Amino acid sequence: MTGSLERQFALRDAPGRADDSENTKWGHVPLRRCFRIVSGSTPSSAEPKYWDGEITWVTPEDLGRLSGRGISASERGITAAGVASIGNREVPAGSLVLSTRAPIGHVGVANVSLCTNQGCKSLVPLPGIDVQYAYYQLLARRPELERLGTGTTFAELGRDQLASLRFWRPEVQTQHAIADFLDRETEKIDTLVAKKQRLIELLNEKRSALVERVALGGLRGRGAGKSLGIGRATVPSTWAVRRARYVMRERDERSSDGAEDLLTVSHITGVTLRSEKQVSMFEAESNEGYKVCRTGDLAVNTMWAFMGAAGVAPCNGIVSPSYNVYRFLVQGEPRYYDYLVRTSTYVSEFASRSKGIWRSRLRLYPAQLLDIALPVPPLREQEEIVRYLDKQTSAIDGLIEPCRRSIELLKERRSALVTAAVSGQIDVRKYTMGMS
Repeated sequence: MTGSLERQFALRDAPGRADDSENTKWGHVPLRRCFRIVSGSTPSSAEPKYWDGEITWVTPEDLGRLSGRGISASERGITAAGVASIGNREVPAGSLVLSTRAPIGHVGVANVSLCTNQGCKSLVPLPGIDVQYAYYQLLARRPELERLGTGTTFAELGRDQLASLRFWRPEVQTQHAIADFLDRETEKIDTLVAKKQRLIELLNEKRSALVERVALGGLRGRGAGKSLGIGRATVPSTWAVRRARYVMRERDERSSDGAEDLLTVSHITGVTLRSEKQVSMFEAESNEGYKVCRTGDLAVNTMWAFMGAAGVAPCNGIVSPSYNVYRFLVQGEPRYYDYLVRTSTYVSEFASRSKGIWRSRLRLYPAQLLDIALPVPPLREQEEIVRYLDKQTSAIDGLIEPCRRSIELLKERRSALVTAAVSGQIDVRKYTMGMS
């Protein structure tokens, strides 16, 4: 890296760059000279004796869920018979596990002996390789690994491409020093990130509690409340309570050409323009036949309603045909219900009324939603509640956003630090000598 390293990555407190002559001493060799590469496989799902055993069987999903680098367990285990059926042997603790499809580049270090499915490859280090240093190097080179992936249905990093990857291999003592340096420095950054993430969690909890209290209790104090008909929830005695079928009706109007703005429905942000969000999910070639959703309509993501994926549309648009759209029959402030449907009271009610065998397959259909009780405060109170919540939640969001930006910058700094250290652009020996 050039002499602008400190300015570009804000590494002013890091040790100086390694001398160029020192960099030339580093080996840059094919990865196959540093590791034994072991491909994974999956036992037959039709054979019960292969499954739910004590042998850790790692998938890309397991790697994606790691909170650190160590792999000690997996979502599902296999038996010794399962291992034998796929013709693989377990790789020892201390091996690296790399996801090579869907997605490429998640990496972890095995704390136990394990096997993987075909979406991963295990890298058993050969003599002269520090596995912790190798972990950091693969972590830094994820963008490169992703670019090496090929395929039409999904990208996959093949064994040959991985084996040919040019791998930095300094002397093992240098590898140890780099790994120790990065352990210390990344721990400092991770501690700061964790504190800021905890602050965001607390602010979100405060926001949710505020919305819950005001949307169900109003601004004038509850006084003698009355039952809402949902668990132990109560509302002010002056408010009406009606079944949703008397408050709204399903709208099933279809787009003729799909040219309208596409809307998305989230449990976090409610209904928003898809163009304003970073969405990596599959998008249909044509939106013809999508459901029309007009300003003030309630849109419900039928598949994720049990998590609170519902809200009121801020503008005209269209939503997925698998969603449900409802127009309000009574005069009111629709945005009051935008706040209401994502309270914990209603998220729990949506979940209890959703149909399905597994949680991932739950669906909230119109018949169930329209049977739910809804509070109907006087229009003036609805408007007051919306104004109050807009002001208060905006203030809380104003505290959350700087924390999010700070976390992004810290993660960028962490990534830059790892890349600079594993590639020899920081001479960590100077840092080590300064600490001794």
